[in-house]
Amino acid sequence: MSRAGPRTADPDDANHLPEPPGATAGQIVGPIVPWVFSAIAGSWAGAMIGWSSAGQLGEAVVSGRLGTVRIGLVLVVALGGVVGLAIVSRTRGAVRGAALAGFVVVVTVLLAGLRTATSDLGALPALAERGGAAEVRFTVVAEPRPITTGWHVPVEVTDVDGVATRERAAVTLRGERLDRPPLAGAPPALDTRWSTTATARPLPDGGYGRWLARQHLTALLDVGPLHPDGRPGWLASSSEHIRQRTREAAARHTSPPVGGLLVGLVTGDTRALPGRDRDAMEATAMTHLTAVSGMHLASVIAGVLGLCELVRLEARTRRVLVGVVVLWFAYLTRFQPSVLRAGCVAGVVLLAASRGVLRDGRHALAGAVLVLVLVDPLLAGALGLLLSATAAAGVLVAAPRIRDRLRTVRLLPRRVADVLAVTVGAQVAVVPILLVSFTEVPLASVPANLVAVPLAVVAAAIAFPATVVAAVHLPAGAVLFAVAAVPARGILGVAHATAGWGGVASVAAPSTVVALLAAAAWAVSRPRSRSSRWLAGATAVACVVAAVPPVAGRLLPVDTFTVTAIDVGQGDAFLLRAPGARVLVDAGSDATAARWLARHGQVSLDLLVITHGHDDHLGGADDILTRADVGAIWRPPNPEPVAGVARLDAAAAEAGVPVRVVRAAATGSAPVSVTIGALRLEVLGPPSGDAYRYASSPRNETSLVVRASSGDRVALLAGDVEAEAQRDLLTRSDAAVAAGKVDPLRAGLLAVPHHGAGTTSPAFLARVDAEVGLVSVGAQNTYGHPDAGTLAALDAAGTRVHRTDLEGTVTVEVPAPRSEPGRARRRASVACRHEPRPPPRRRRRPAAPTGARAGARPAPRAGRRPHRRGPRRRRDRPPAGAPHRLAVRGADLRGAPRGRGRLG
Repeated sequence: MSRAGPRTADPDDANHLPEPPGATAGQIVGPIVPWVFSAIAGSWAGAMIGWSSAGQLGEAVVSGRLGTVRIGLVLVVALGGVVGLAIVSRTRGAVRGAALAGFVVVVTVLLAGLRTATSDLGALPALAERGGAAEVRFTVVAEPRPITTGWHVPVEVTDVDGVATRERAAVTLRGERLDRPPLAGAPPALDTRWSTTATARPLPDGGYGRWLARQHLTALLDVGPLHPDGRPGWLASSSEHIRQRTREAAARHTSPPVGGLLVGLVTGDTRALPGRDRDAMEATAMTHLTAVSGMHLASVIAGVLGLCELVRLEARTRRVLVGVVVLWFAYLTRFQPSVLRAGCVAGVVLLAASRGVLRDGRHALAGAVLVLVLVDPLLAGALGLLLSATAAAGVLVAAPRIRDRLRTVRLLPRRVADVLAVTVGAQVAVVPILLVSFTEVPLASVPANLVAVPLAVVAAAIAFPATVVAAVHLPAGAVLFAVAAVPARGILGVAHATAGWGGVASVAAPSTVVALLAAAAWAVSRPRSRSSRWLAGATAVACVVAAVPPVAGRLLPVDTFTVTAIDVGQGDAFLLRAPGARVLVDAGSDATAARWLARHGQVSLDLLVITHGHDDHLGGADDILTRADVGAIWRPPNPEPVAGVARLDAAAAEAGVPVRVVRAAATGSAPVSVTIGALRLEVLGPPSGDAYRYASSPRNETSLVVRASSGDRVALLAGDVEAEAQRDLLTRSDAAVAAGKVDPLRAGLLAVPHHGAGTTSPAFLARVDAEVGLVSVGAQNTYGHPDAGTLAALDAAGTRVHRTDLEGTVTVEVPAPRSEPGRARRRASVACRHEPRPPPRRRRRPAAPTGARAGARPAPRAGRRPHRRGPRRRRDRPPAGAPHRLAVRGADLRGAPRGRGRLG
């Protein structure tokens, strides 16, 4: 019998990454992956316990009393982890591994829970509780982040009224403060020290407050004039010097977008990248290129190892040098979570190599995540760490399976298949996190990243040496950055060219989510298996179902007059549809309305009406112009210069859409109106002149008031008009009735002004006498909208109210006005359908004020089941007159100018 010789392993025949010979990391360190999941689960559970306790657990710990309920919950979570892992595990050391995993759960639950629950204890929370101002000294401990009105600066407070402390807080510096010395237009740099007089506020409830808490911030500080209080350390000064030299060298021979992208590739600092280009990269899921992570660190390590090879350093010296460079690079990029993950992986690999242990990328990743979560349990909820670690896991685990599937395609070159497998593997892994965090995933991300990632590797490989050269000789470094600008320009071109391709998979459209998840599962399944065939079929069926709404929206005719209140959160967007007419009144604060229109096939609008210049009404107009074919735009005159209106005019000019400034006709003149198909629009306000220059909110009072009618059906859309404008409308209505004309305010449907705030007159609501009222308002907003008094007035008028915060997107068939105004009657049956609200979309930037007023919290309607909401802390409620806080997002204004619409 012959004995077969040794067979050389062919990676093409493998269904997974080839294992190194000898003992694997799993055999050496044990079941580390279950430990990681246990640590993450324990961190989340502990954080939830701490946040729900709102400081009670922390007070109990300080006083030496731990509640039995909290202890019981911790023990239940730990016991569940032990039992679950003991059942699932089939290895010989199952009980031992499960016990260790349970111990990890207990440790992380306690650490995260105590750290979160005790965040209300300290000098800053006490200052926020009692009010007043204090003399504080602080040090900037993280890179300032740009927001709409200035900068968000995380600081460590070292002194409060002469009492030493170490607490972290968030300082918001407005733009006007930055223009004065000692800042002179630039935000404070890392490790700079300042003294000032400040007041404190508690962290807000909700996602923004939790995002701040995960950075260990305990309060918000409102500061006075800043005074320097010492020089930064040499380490911070040297790193800031290199960053400044990098910005100067990158900007010398390149355009601002390209230079900003190159700086982001090297240091992760995207402040110089224009908003238009940043939005294009966000729309194609390419922001990971500027979130410095493993790819960038690998480029740096490769350069260091190359230099070591040139000078022939020994292995131990190389490892020490690489470790030092990794630490320096992490500090230079300001310890972003993705950099922490990549640096910790590099540290684990270096440590394993120094001990003679064979390296395994999968276990090195798991070990790095475990170390980070144990050091700081709140990092388990940091989106940067979750996306970075999950994408790396996708490259290591899912990419080999996808590569095997792609290599069955004979016409696809092997190198292309390998690159595509890495890209798709990373995207497949992060899909669930993106859906949970942002409720949507752009479908153009895979083709965009397939082209952009190789370009980013080339650009980074040139930009990193350019950074080193620029630190020594700025002109020479600028020349290298000019060379790196060639692939960087290609990255931006790909982002703009593919933004908007293929739409998005959104939680608001479940069929798109099913199609995406089924396609992801099919990509990692075994080729030609039964599960692969079932997943392919499920993907095809879900794609067909997802295609029905946009196709039907384009092809099916409209046979009646309907108004749809699109759920855009805290803002307005009303779609009016009648035979031969599609009109959008307001566009919300971001791209939500544009995405809803595209998802339902409403890609052609005859008219876009912007009622006034607040961002919750016009912030999404840029996205509307990008994604839809708009015939014309109406907007009111500006009582004051408004940046959003100027941006809208520029975007409309670029798209070739005419903009018309309209107002109500003078007394005795013909009304300002237009007829589109079966729909007639008439402008009732604002009047000519500057009638509201002394009003408390001139911008709100100058809102366009539009009367839309189709046959005998009438809808009134009143923007954010308040008491003075409503009084003028009532006066004009009385004059029309006295002249024997139809009352222009009478309508069957009313878009309730100002999101139902307490600025609406009951007399105005009684005069409109609407059958249906639509309130477009954000869920659990902090402004008290809609006001209880306004809801009571609508109820007294017999108006049935539909709210987007309770019902989501609502579509109502517009009724005719009542024949007898003001008479008591039973509520009529009006055709209505609504879409459930999707989960709230995670904000990517801190919110910024826009200048509207707050009302009171609504009371439950009589005879209706009250809407139950979670408890809110009284101190977090804003006082009357507090400003709106709405995030403003720019738009990608790419594309060739469109032709003029039907309105001319």
